[in-house]
Amino acid sequence: MKKRSVDCDLFSELQQNGILNEKERLELFNIGCTPLPLCVRINQKSKYRDLLKTLFNNSCDEIKVIQNHEIFIWNNNKSVKKEIKKIIDNAVERNYCYRQELCSMFPPLVIESLINKYHINTVLDICAAPGSKTSQLVENNIFVTANDIDPKRVQILAHRLNCWGNINILNCSIDQIKGKYDCILCDAPCSGDGTLRKSSNPWFKWKLTTSFENHRIQLKIIRESLKRLNENGIIIYSTCSMNPIEDEAVVHSILKEFQGNIQLIDIHHIIPNGRNGVSVWKKYDTINCPVTCYPPIEDYNLERCVRILPQDYNSGGFFIAALRINRSISTASSDKDTMECFEKVNKDNTLWSQFKNEFELQPIENNILMKKDNSLYSWYNGNPIYQSVFCGCKLFERRRKDDYSLSSFRLCEDGLFMIHSLIKKRRVKLSLEYFLKLQYEPIPFSSFSMEIQNELMKWKEGSIIIEITQKNCILDSFYFIGWIGKTTLNHNVSKEEWKLIRLLLNEFHIQ
Repeated sequence: MKKRSVDCDLFSELQQNGILNEKERLELFNIGCTPLPLCVRINQKSKYRDLLKTLFNNSCDEIKVIQNHEIFIWNNNKSVKKEIKKIIDNAVERNYCYRQELCSMFPPLVIESLINKYHINTVLDICAAPGSKTSQLVENNIFVTANDIDPKRVQILAHRLNCWGNINILNCSIDQIKGKYDCILCDAPCSGDGTLRKSSNPWFKWKLTTSFENHRIQLKIIRESLKRLNENGIIIYSTCSMNPIEDEAVVHSILKEFQGNIQLIDIHHIIPNGRNGVSVWKKYDTINCPVTCYPPIEDYNLERCVRILPQDYNSGGFFIAALRINRSISTASSDKDTMECFEKVNKDNTLWSQFKNEFELQPIENNILMKKDNSLYSWYNGNPIYQSVFCGCKLFERRRKDDYSLSSFRLCEDGLFMIHSLIKKRRVKLSLEYFLKLQYEPIPFSSFSMEIQNELMKWKEGSIIIEITQKNCILDSFYFIGWIGKTTLNHNVSKEEWKLIRLLLNEFHIQ
């Protein structure tokens, strides 16, 4: 088995380009041989938010607060208690929290810091999958359009982000994207040499020719992105690469190509431990080297870029630059809404009226989308929608085809946090004891008190909200989705969520 070496090709290239000195090279080697810390962000709209925060507070090794984001850090996987690890794994799968490297949180943090100064209302995340950065943005109520060209990765995106109302998901190539945006997050494909703490590839398979190939792709992505920016719009360009061919050389080439129309924004105050970008690197004379990789002969203020080495934040390696266009550099016009899969619901929609009346839902028609096959109703925040393959967060989904009765649809857990407070009917309060019995079998109406029986019997078959009422219980006032049958009450809680509930009750010593 090969051993990692301080003399690997990547380290030599970084030192020759002035990224590392001899001391920093040794520091990079030492930290590169250690596992990454486990960093976790809690979904602030999750009903388990406070419980998870209490558990993580008591078990993590460190808590960082960056721009109102609490990040819980364990030094490595071995320092995570076994039961806490199970809770994290389960909560991540259910989108109640997110695993995310500290360095990859910085691009969204840069956008958040620039929102007010540059009037950012809409963001396009152009290479969004698997969605950790996107989820960070939507937590701040920014309307995000998330795109990925790979259909399988788009499915991952939809799973990660379907609990947010201010999201629009696309599946197309960059040159097919419509609409214009105030800000574009371009976390570009790269060689990933900054991932040396979790991957062996940077140590043994890193090749300069791969960086040249990536450089060409990255330039194409930024050029296409510029066409989709509003006037005075901003591009946040980032990679998990440390070498200048995929970093400063790309930024320099764009600044040179659009001379005077684009400026670099200094973001070092947002990432105080970040290093200055470099303005000098090797000029490669190989036949594979694009001329756009050549170092600048004029001053382009490349020191305003930020490079993060693993030893700077005990993370991976990363590069970030913020570019602002002074005026529109494209004649492309804004496109009209083109929702391929969804249409907006109006107040006369028969199905929606049925939901509204049965649940006594407060009027929210202006924020409801319907899938064109009537299989799904989603909440969204009213922004223009282009080419959507998934939008908003699911409220109701169809159980049976060709059936338009109330019982053919069910409430969705993903969107329940958006509307549970707006639902006035079809709610029942249960003790924790009764609720836990539901995980094993439906409970006959006759098992409940007369008051609860009367409530259940007056409603049609279909979804219901179950609210836990038990003082001094960690689940007091928690709400879940249930199902009213003809004579029984059942649950609509997934196996994974039941597992999380049991883990939490056990951790808080509740039987």
